[in-house]
Amino acid sequence: GIISVQTAMNSIKEKYDLLLTSATYTITGIELVYLPVRRGRDAFELRPVWQFMMVEDNDKEEATGYFINIDATSGKEIR
Repeated sequence: GIISVQTAMNSIKEKYDLLLTSATYTITGIELVYLPVRRGRDAFELRPVWQFMMVEDNDKEEATGYFINIDATSGKEIR
């Protein structure tokens, strides 16, 4: 089944709690989407993922936006 958005957020929290940085990380959006994941040289599989839109602000550079994808069935990050 599909994990809850709270379970996916816990996966992200665990990752960012380990970072030794003064940067601030903000979740600016969350969507449940299908992401093509490579399963071989020419094969892809559509996986349901919780996609988090993130902004990193470290006070030294312009804020950076990026996505974190959490597999909606396993709770593991997809890179």
